[in-house]
Amino acid sequence: MNRKNWEEKLKDALWAYRITWKNTTGFTPYQLVYGKEVMLPIEFQIHTFKMAADLEIDLNQAQQERIQQLNPLDEMRQQAEETTILMKKQRKQWHDAYTKKK
Repeated sequence: MNRKNWEEKLKDALWAYRITWKNTTGFTPYQLVYGKEVMLPIEFQIHTFKMAADLEIDLNQAQQERIQQLNPLDEMRQQAEETTILMKKQRKQWHDAYTKKK
């Protein structure tokens, strides 16, 4: 990587970080923010409004359903926080077991 073009690579690096599953939380950062698995741009080929018009879907109803889907997001975030705390405790115990006290 060239030091002069790091800002061009930053978007890709951040995207990769956000969609990578983390051992500490058990989720991806994307899941914790949006409450669902990431859909890669290449997978998303159908435009929402075109699909809604073709299927005659009410967008207000779709928004309400999405809000209902986001409710479990708080539970997922709570679980990630609890897992993180547990992992920190385990790491501290392991570290303290191998550290000599002076």
